[in-house]
Amino acid sequence: MKSSFKRKYHAIHKPDGSLELKYSARRVSSRVQALIAIVTLPVILVGVVRLALGPIDGNESSQHPLLAIILLFAWIFFCFFWLDKKEHLISLSKEGIEFRGGKKLAFNDVRRTMLTTLYRSGGQSYIVEFDALGQSIPITQETSDEALANSMLEEIRSYAGI
Repeated sequence: MKSSFKRKYHAIHKPDGSLELKYSARRVSSRVQALIAIVTLPVILVGVVRLALGPIDGNESSQHPLLAIILLFAWIFFCFFWLDKKEHLISLSKEGIEFRGGKKLAFNDVRRTMLTTLYRSGGQSYIVEFDALGQSIPITQETSDEALANSMLEEIRSYAGI
């Protein structure tokens, strides 16, 4: 029987034996996302209030409540939806792994693979990390889906034989 559920990532097997994993995760870390939202919030609120208040200095054309609403919703979309999702790519070959913008790591340098939980004020995030060359190297971007991170870790482990 064929399963009716789909994976949350795409595994693409290449003719040369390599494997590409495409997944969606955060564009930036949750801390940077929160910083962007907090820093831009006062500017957006001043702009929204200024546009919605109405005539200032007798200028009748300064009242634009519809533009104020559009500005507010555009800021919400940018901070909480656009920054939150981006498609990322991990390339696996028999020699090693390429991830996060061209960084490469040989599988023979990897001592341990793990799923790391990051506790933030906005909730938990998960990343796949490798212990290699005396440091913890994050392989994936932060994702709020533990099942996605765990299944990607298992896919990498089975491909690399780690």
